[in-house]
Amino acid sequence: MRLLWLLNVTLVAFASALPKRYDNYVVYRVTPQSEKALESLRSLNKYEDVEFLIPLTKVGHTAAVLLPPQYQNIFLEEHRNLNDYINVEVVLQNVQEAIIDEGLRPESKAGSFDWDYYYTLDDDRFWRKTRTPVTKPSGKICIGIDPNRNWDFHFGEGGEICNDTYPGPYAFSETCTRELSNFLLNIPEKVQSYIGLHSYSEKILMPYSNSSEHLDNYDQVYKIAKEAAKVLKGVNGEDFGVGTAAEMLPQGSVVGASMDWVKEKMRVPYVVTYELRGKDFILPANQIIPASIETLQSILYSVKEAEHL
Repeated sequence: MRLLWLLNVTLVAFASALPKRYDNYVVYRVTPQSEKALESLRSLNKYEDVEFLIPLTKVGHTAAVLLPPQYQNIFLEEHRNLNDYINVEVVLQNVQEAIIDEGLRPESKAGSFDWDYYYTLDDDRFWRKTRTPVTKPSGKICIGIDPNRNWDFHFGEGGEICNDTYPGPYAFSETCTRELSNFLLNIPEKVQSYIGLHSYSEKILMPYSNSSEHLDNYDQVYKIAKEAAKVLKGVNGEDFGVGTAAEMLPQGSVVGASMDWVKEKMRVPYVVTYELRGKDFILPANQIIPASIETLQSILYSVKEAEHL
């Protein structure tokens, strides 16, 4: 049996390029209260060095923007950021604990599973897109496509091409998503569980992201995920919500997601995505190990239960 750990933080790096620096950058959370304010914020996309970490969707919905020092004076609420840093820490911690320290949960039989983790990271730790050049009608070139919105299931072309969540011109336009999908389809064993790790917001999400349609085995998956959330809460008291991505995320905010593709195309019995603890992308260093332990305990429980699906 194979449990796949897949984290889209990857992707192609230029070996000769120097690491990008983020000295004195700041993340701000902004909530537009009018269409005029929304359009004003969208105009920031024209600046190559401004990045929306949480995309703008509509009036009343909060976004997060990463700003270099020269733009910081125009925002109200200040936050530091390590974009999805906790994702990487949790996965590395989990794999180490599950393989090396089996005494953590011997009854979970962690050693009876193949734990695979496919991870590539370029020289810019904050980068979340691919490195594909995309040309705007004006001739300006922006770099990158969001690989977690590039999968061939309810793919949604559109949006500002310089945005961090730009899904690409067509599904599987990116070599990384195309090759990863081929790899998944050619796994000889039946994949029993597919678990994604994202940050943040303390949720366990089930497919689908694009509609309120429920899984064919919704009741079984929901029961396992709900109990997994209880296991997680029992470790440190963190309370995770459980539901479909369409029910728990802003409408239309995620399309072409890998989780949905895996469920629909591969019919994997247990498919969920964890949105890890915290109220922002940054997680204090003293919470990294607690987050790792609670997530590990929850995942080990769910993997064991999913054997019976």
